[in-house]
Amino acid sequence: MREVQFVRCPAQGNIYSAARIGNVTIFGSGNYGKIMAHLNQAALEELPLSSIPIGSDIIALDACQHPYCIIGLTFVQKSQVGIDEVKTAYLNFYTTWEDSSDEHLNQRHFEAIGQKCVQFKLGFIPYHLYHCQVQNSPGIYRNVFLLSGSDCRIYAYEPNEEGRTFLNVPVETYFPELEGTFPSVVTRIQVELVQSLKKRITVCGCENGQLKSFIVSDFESLDSFSIQFSKKLSDDIDKLEERKPDDPSQRPSELAEIEESCADSLITSMNEEMDFGNAVQKITNHFDGMITDIVIYTDGSNINAVVSSANSPVYLFIDTVDKLFRQGSCLKFSSRWDSVEAICVADIDFDGHAEIIIGTFGCTLLVYKFMEEQIGQWVIVAHRKFPSVIYSIEFFDYHLYVVTASGLHIIEYSTDAYFHKRGLDPNPALMIQYVEDIKKIVDEDE
Repeated sequence: MREVQFVRCPAQGNIYSAARIGNVTIFGSGNYGKIMAHLNQAALEELPLSSIPIGSDIIALDACQHPYCIIGLTFVQKSQVGIDEVKTAYLNFYTTWEDSSDEHLNQRHFEAIGQKCVQFKLGFIPYHLYHCQVQNSPGIYRNVFLLSGSDCRIYAYEPNEEGRTFLNVPVETYFPELEGTFPSVVTRIQVELVQSLKKRITVCGCENGQLKSFIVSDFESLDSFSIQFSKKLSDDIDKLEERKPDDPSQRPSELAEIEESCADSLITSMNEEMDFGNAVQKITNHFDGMITDIVIYTDGSNINAVVSSANSPVYLFIDTVDKLFRQGSCLKFSSRWDSVEAICVADIDFDGHAEIIIGTFGCTLLVYKFMEEQIGQWVIVAHRKFPSVIYSIEFFDYHLYVVTASGLHIIEYSTDAYFHKRGLDPNPALMIQYVEDIKKIVDEDE
């Protein structure tokens, strides 16, 4: 992997403060109250967004371009009342309401967007801001923004084109599965529409390590059942000894075989009792530490999900619709460079198969590839150290865009360069030996 450009950011952000809108990467600059954009190859430029007081803490960013550009951001303003410091949170939306879905964005677009702001005063500290498409009526779609808060709830905001404003709508209007209070603060939200919008996968990761997954077939029905089983993950999961599932001291979740057997029995009994076609299927998994990122992606006909948490290895759930988030495997050695903060899934070597790229608090970027013909496992095929913690990763325009606490790194990817640097042979016949060599590389970096 070769760094082709680095652009320094004036202040440190966080895992929520970077987003992509069209061809532009934008991110918040910590407590400077500024939003920066990578509009050219030379440097970052400040976006002229109104209604952000100087010195505000930028918390979260999100943006979309279809059919018109929308930038959403949350920030906290600090003020002094006597001897006490008071914090007030706000949510701002910016848009021109003009179709720009096919345009290459530049400074002129952002100058127009930044002057038209709709602001909400929040009664909670904001966390993850996320947008997704919903279907208002047959053939009519719109973007809705979801915002998680410190009160363990999720809020929904939608654009109102007639009034040229944004509305705070009950979240159950579009997402009945998200109504109510979660057991902990929701730190990540991910929504995926499947099967021509007849089904939806909604996944919420919580601060206490719970992963709440919903497979929605009928948006009008909440008469659902709940499948709950715990997944305690570790890199040594393959080394655990056989344990009896009826022993209360040994959780079934510790063994993939026992877990699958128990889950199969549960699913069978559920199938006998109700029609899945009219249900919101709920699944709860447990990870060690806060859920830091979730990515749902399509692999052929399967919908898979990659999940990272503060103290567990990255876990890949396969065929989530049919397997109900109960089958998958961890990415070996993914927790060896501290907690994983960011995930990207993309075909970065252009062989027709997606790789999983993760960024860690330990300033390391790892690329995993599934070696189906050689060993049938996900293995590390490249890694790179950065000067500071990694917040987000995007693959765009044939390059990896890696946002760290220092700034934006643009990376050109090459698998062969890594193999030769380590003195390894990229010949597929030697990949089994390569997996053993990876352990040595891990030990070197530690």
